[in-house]
Amino acid sequence: MPIVILGFFIFQKIKNQSISILWLISSSLFFYGWWNTKYLILIIISVLTNFALGLIIERTRSKVFLILGLLFNIALIGYFKYANFFVDNINLFIGANIHLNKVILPLAISFFTFQQIA
Repeated sequence: MPIVILGFFIFQKIKNQSISILWLISSSLFFYGWWNTKYLILIIISVLTNFALGLIIERTRSKVFLILGLLFNIALIGYFKYANFFVDNINLFIGANIHLNKVILPLAISFFTFQQIA
C-alpha cells in the first residue's frame, strides 16, 4: 500500500494525471486479483460494460440503454447474493433437487455495483 501511494505522488509530481489514475486503477485491480483472479475478470467486465453503456447513454440519451444497464447490474448482484437463497427455497418448498454449486460472494460486489449504478 505505501508503494501505491508513493507511486501516485511521484506521478502527480511529474504532472502526469493520466499515469496517476492508471497507476491507481492498476494497483486496485492487482490487489483485487490477489484475492481471487476469477473475480478480477468479473469486475473488469462489469466496469467495461457500465463504461460502454454510459458512453452510449451520453450519446443517444436513450432510456433503453439506461434500463439495460440497471438490469445488468441488478442481475449481477442478484446472482451472487441471492442465487443460493432462491435455489435452496425452491428445493425446500416444491421438493425439487436442483443442484447449484455454492456461489461465493465476490469481495465488495455490492459496493462496486452500486457505485456503477449511481
